Amino acid sequence: APSTMPFHIKLRQIAGRARMAGNYLLGRQLLEPGVTIYTDDTWYVSYPRSGNTYWRFLTANLISKGVPVDWTNIERYAPDIHVTYDATLRHLPRPRFIKSHEPFKPAYRRAVLIVRDPRDVAISCFHMAKRRYIIPEEQTIDEFMPDWIAGKIFPYGNWGEYQGCWLGARRGTPDFWVFRYEDMVAGSATI
Repeated sequence: APSTMPFHIKLRQIAGRARMAGNYLLGRQLLEPGVTIYTDDTWYVSYPRSGNTYWRFLTANLISKGVPVDWTNIERYAPDIHVTYDATLRHLPRPRFIKSHEPFKPAYRRAVLIVRDPRDVAISCFHMAKRRYIIPEEQTIDEFMPDWIAGKIFPYGNWGEYQGCWLGARRGTPDFWVFRYEDMVAGSATI
């Protein structure tokens, strides 16, 4: 059956995919391969839309020595491996505090897992998927949810698998911490 998706929406989806492919070809990482990992790195890991950016800004403001942190310089203090070139990452002062959405990686020795209520994550993912043209603009949240629950929207699996792989491999081990986004925002997070 022919697609009923308007041409301009198809074009935006193609442009979004081309942008992702271009980032990969330019040396930016879509996923972890190619990132130089040091033993003193601290990795902020989370399923997309779970509060990783919030955590990065908190950290960046602590280590920036009074320099105001915003979107123009966040990558200097708490970079995102999905955005920053590996060559740039290698030249950052150590220890580094790095964002990743990668599922469990044994090489990520020190890791902070940020967990957010999956109902809020799903809604945020729905809106992001529309903004980035991953799903059609006219798709409803009811149509989106089965694919999101099945882990078909992003390359990181589904929310439960993502949390499970980190918790199953690292819970109770040294250099691994879990923070709930809701506790961070409320100011009640504890180590």
